Amino acid sequence: MPSLVNQLRLWASWGRNIALYRVARARVVPLVAVLGLSACAMDSHTPQALLQGCMPDRLDFVENVEWQGIVPNRIRIIDGNYRPMVMYLEKDRPYILTIENVDASSHNVWAPGLLKQGVALDSIQIGDKAPAKGCVNGVRVLPRSEVTLRFVPVWEGRYELYDMGLPIPGQNADGVFHIIPPRIGVASK
Repeated sequence: MPSLVNQLRLWASWGRNIALYRVARARVVPLVAVLGLSACAMDSHTPQALLQGCMPDRLDFVENVEWQGIVPNRIRIIDGNYRPMVMYLEKDRPYILTIENVDASSHNVWAPGLLKQGVALDSIQIGDKAPAKGCVNGVRVLPRSEVTLRFVPVWEGRYELYDMGLPIPGQNADGVFHIIPPRIGVASK
């Protein structure tokens, strides 16, 4: 039969292991939950576009647009920073936005508020591939490549862009889009 001292030592080590387990569980469980939720949002089998539903009447805004005459706007991702970080878009005016990633790693451009509510999205073109129609929450921009979005802003407001998937409470936006009322007169062109 073990001595009382040995039993006390055994219980003390068991108590330390329980305390370590509780500390590890308090740190690991939230991390696993966040990673699990972001994995649900980003399907690894369709890495280029994170598909979801969108506004039902979007075709009313984009079907008569002549995209050939529109000068593209550009966002460049350099060292994880979006340049420019803030963009102003006029409501009811068509835009072509090219997102260029010059980094050596992929970036998930996550902007469901803008892409599902703020704009009527016409198409997404990944690199030199043919443009695809559909609705997205965001797009993955592969290293040293670009993605082109064609859309018409339809709802005024401030829309944030995140570079990782689901925004975490307290996380700062990586980019901001402001949809403003259309300007009147010759100066608007």
